[in-house]
Amino acid sequence: MGLTSSFHCLGMCGPLAISLPYGGNRVDTRLLYQTGRILTYMLFGVAIGSVGHFVSLVEYQQYLSIGAGLLILVLVLAGSHRLQGWGPLNRFNGWVQGQLRRVIGRLESDRKAFFWFGLLNGALPCGVVYLALAAAVGAGSSWGGGLFMLLFGLGTWPMMWLISYGSVFAALKRFSLRNSMRYVSLGVAVLFILRGLNLGIPYVSPKFEAQTAKSSCCMKVQACPKPAP
Repeated sequence: MGLTSSFHCLGMCGPLAISLPYGGNRVDTRLLYQTGRILTYMLFGVAIGSVGHFVSLVEYQQYLSIGAGLLILVLVLAGSHRLQGWGPLNRFNGWVQGQLRRVIGRLESDRKAFFWFGLLNGALPCGVVYLALAAAVGAGSSWGGGLFMLLFGLGTWPMMWLISYGSVFAALKRFSLRNSMRYVSLGVAVLFILRGLNLGIPYVSPKFEAQTAKSSCCMKVQACPKPAP
């Protein structure tokens, strides 16, 4: 999802990325910016994965997977960008933009400011990030959601790194593969739904055994069998 969303990043974050005063061909400032951006994605993944973990604790893993798949389908078909007009997100976006304006004035004098700028940049409303977070909730755990978003961020890394060099940005603007993200997201949605349907298809829709099945013997009058030595 990260790799296929790269051309969306090219159009949406490209102008912002090339406008930063990296200091010529410096690597450290670019590294700080990209690390901060991906760390924000990962923290969002941990938070949304915690929701999935709570659902898993009450043994609704299948419904969580189906729900995540349906959510991705809705976001793809209805347009994930529509969420950006939601009131709470609008207020959060206003706060993030205000913090960005404060940090951008420190970039030329303080290299560490690139890290904070990246953190805030990762929090800006973005349709493809919403799609990735909808998939991350299906991971069913906080660490799984964090790992999913970390890998998503790493997938966007090559394009965002190249964008920081203006001449490369101009060359990449000739290509347009933005629809690839749409098809990949649809594929992920179908996979999540199939996984939750418990169809017994190896790796795609495995048959889950109920968590209480192994202790069912203890629900009867007779004693449970002793474990083998």
